[in-house]
Amino acid sequence: MSDTITRVTENDHEVIVRTYQDVEPHLKIAARERRLDSEERTAFGKRGELRRTMTVPNNVIMKVCQDLGIQPGDMFQPGHSKRIFAELKKPEYKYFRTVSDKRI
Repeated sequence: MSDTITRVTENDHEVIVRTYQDVEPHLKIAARERRLDSEERTAFGKRGELRRTMTVPNNVIMKVCQDLGIQPGDMFQPGHSKRIFAELKKPEYKYFRTVSDKRI
């Protein structure tokens, strides 16, 4: 997930843009948050209503948008946001989750 390639073609010239982002800090934060999530629950397994469910680096979000055919400027539109979030819920992105629930 550390490499995203975007191809832009202008005037019969192809420009390849490569972006890199270290996702290791996000994975460490998510692991720490999952551990705290399981430790801090009450006796009934309850927790507060508001909580972070994922920590996803921008590079990964842009890759998901690219895979779904969503333009970067349109990613915050309500319909696209739901599609992106649904994609990020898939098992291949489970290490970015900050809660230990199977369903988020």
